[in-house]
Parts: sequence; structure tokens; C-alpha cells
Amino acid sequence: MVGPSRKLQVNTKKIICICIIPPSQRLRRDWLIDYFQSLGIDVQYWDLGPIWSQGSSENYISDSILRKFKTIHEFKTQLFAENRQNSVFFVLLNYDYCYYPLFRLLKVAQARCFSFEWGNLPIQNHSKMRKVAQLLCQPLKLFGTVKKYLFNRLVKAISLIKFPDWIFFAGKSAAWKEHKGTKLIPINFCDFERYRDMRDAEKPLLSTPYALFLDIYLPFQSDLKIVGWETISPQPYLESLNRFFTFVENHFDVQIVIAGHPKSSYPKETFQGRLIIKDKMPQLIRHSSFVLSHHSTSISYAVMDFKPIIFFYTEEMARVYKNTVVSYINDFAQYLHCPSYNIDREPVDLISIPKVNEKAYKSYIYDFLTSRECEEKNNTEIVMKEIFGVPQDGRTPAFPKDGRNAE
Repeated sequence: MVGPSRKLQVNTKKIICICIIPPSQRLRRDWLIDYFQSLGIDVQYWDLGPIWSQGSSENYISDSILRKFKTIHEFKTQLFAENRQNSVFFVLLNYDYCYYPLFRLLKVAQARCFSFEWGNLPIQNHSKMRKVAQLLCQPLKLFGTVKKYLFNRLVKAISLIKFPDWIFFAGKSAAWKEHKGTKLIPINFCDFERYRDMRDAEKPLLSTPYALFLDIYLPFQSDLKIVGWETISPQPYLESLNRFFTFVENHFDVQIVIAGHPKSSYPKETFQGRLIIKDKMPQLIRHSSFVLSHHSTSISYAVMDFKPIIFFYTEEMARVYKNTVVSYINDFAQYLHCPSYNIDREPVDLISIPKVNEKAYKSYIYDFLTSRECEEKNNTEIVMKEIFGVPQDGRTPAFPKDGRNAE
């Protein structure tokens, strides 16, 4: 652990989550919100998405802890109305140019904050350089990007924005450089901990050999609009995938199962009647023969189980996402020493199941998923020790149901 010792101890009575999307069931689970509530801690969830016209109602549920803010003034009023001595703010988004007013207000209010830094991916510098090269061809966009970069450097250099008091990071790649007033604490990526705790508890869902495709809902992904990326045509994309899946089934004597993206809602005929299963990723990967993927944080499950991975993309993806998605796919493949194929251009009969490079897979685990200091610990214990001063032996405080800490 790095940085000064900081503990809220038992004077903390409330956790206020700040995000730009409403809380899904998965978010509640992975970001420990359900756990905090189970202890009787007073939890509020402030959704600031409407301020920046972000967020989505897909797969989200009505929630008693949810409060939406439509203007930054409304957020400011509520922020300064809170008893900030008894509250800690759980910031579920990273600083960006457009969120400057939010982080500036947290600084002015002297709010105590913590965040999780996880979900990093093995994106190489050459992918970033391709983005720069692309910007050079778009002068107006380049000017805007340079302006944002210089502004961000300035506000950080002179501490105009709030930096977290605690950063819980998963893997070496997520560890910040030391920053005055910030404590760095290693934790496990949520997928790592979920897989570790259930890998031997689940029985196979299928009795026959299968390969698993990690769906990312690519042609219909609403997040593409948020980041300003072009979408691809669903029909050619799905035709390419189904043609490829048929080859894999015939050539390797397995059936293809689709691990549906959490946001997906596919008609049965989308993948020509192939089985689509959602919310069972660890179990599906655990009992698969090998994995097919574009790029996804769900790759972590395949890495932890040392499964062979075939990365692939289509010709249209290569054209539209040359400097983004396809570049990331190749970065994943290179890091893990796995093959990457353009399934519309390369002869499919050259495709083979790769041998797992155990050294690369182990490096991935400690670069992106966990640290040796915490791999056998639970995130709940780690966070509770830092935020509430609870010993890391699994014991939890007896919080009354009204949210106040026990004396």
C-alpha cells in the first residue's frame, strides 16, 4: 500500500455514489453497493448522467437509493447541503474535461472521496499513435483535443480538481503514480474475485463440447454513440459471424454457444438458432473447449482458466474500427500470444486453436486483475478496513438499520 494513512473510522455514516448512469444489478454487485447496504450503511446513488445527456435506461431498474440531477447547480446545492464530515463520496467515473465542474465542486466542498481503478486493458502505444495520426487529418478535432489536453494538465498541476483520498486499484497497470494526499490500495478486479469464489461451485450447463463466443453487442451497442464512434451494419456483421461459426463447428467438432452481452436482446434467429446465454460467464468459460472473441474485459475469465482464445474481426470492422476496436483486438492477441484473424479475408482453413502461453496469461492476471498482496483476500474486507477501520479478518461492524454506526 502506498501513501499516507487515511481512515474515516466510525464517524462515517453515509456513502454517496456519484456516477453518470443509473445503477444496474450488476453495478450494484460489482461495486459493492449491495454489500454496503447489507450492513445497514446509508447509501445514496447520485446519477449525474442527465447533466451531460449520458446514461441509458437499458437493463436498469428503479431504485430507492437513486437520485437524478438535471443541472450542475442542483448537484452543487445538494452537495453543500450534505454533512460532509459524516459522508464519503464513492466516485464511479474518471476525470475528463467535460466533468471539470463536478470535480471542481468536490474540491471546493472538501469532500472525502474514494474510487476504484480497474478494468484496464492491454492497449499498446501504437494504438494511441494511430489515434494521433488520425487526428492530424482532422484539424478542428485536433485543436479541440489539444485544448482539452492542456486544460487537463493545468487543472491537475495546480490542484483545481478533487483527487481521491483513496484509490483502490486492480493490477499493476491501474496503479496511479504517487500523489500527495492519495492512498493507493490494491484490490481484485470484480471478475477476478467472482471467478475465484465460484470456479469450482458451478456444474456444466451443457453436456456436449462447445466453444464460447464473447458477445459485445457490437452493431447495436449504445455506448458507441457516447464515445462518438461509427456503427457497423448488423446484417453483414452477423452473416460473417454465422459463416465463421459454422466453419468452427464443423472443423473442430464443437457447437458454438453465445455468451450474450448484458445489454443484448437478440431474436432467436440472430445466430441461426445457436444457444444464447446471459449472466453465466464464469460458468460458461470454465467448461468451454476454447473461446472466440473480439475484445472484452470478459477475456479475464478465459485468462484465469487458461483457455485457448481465437481473436477475430470482420472486413467492415477492419475498415470502420481500424484505429480503435480492431487495433485493440490485435493488442489483446499480441499480449496473450494468441492469433487474430480477419474472417472475411483470411482463408478459414488456416485457423487453428492456439496453444496457451502460460507466462503471458499469468502476466495478464497481475497486470490487469489483481496483486499478490490481495489475490486471496475479499474486496469487501479490504474496503471496509480502509473506509471504516474494520480489521481484515472478515468481521463487519454492527451497523444499525437506520444507517448510523454502532458506538
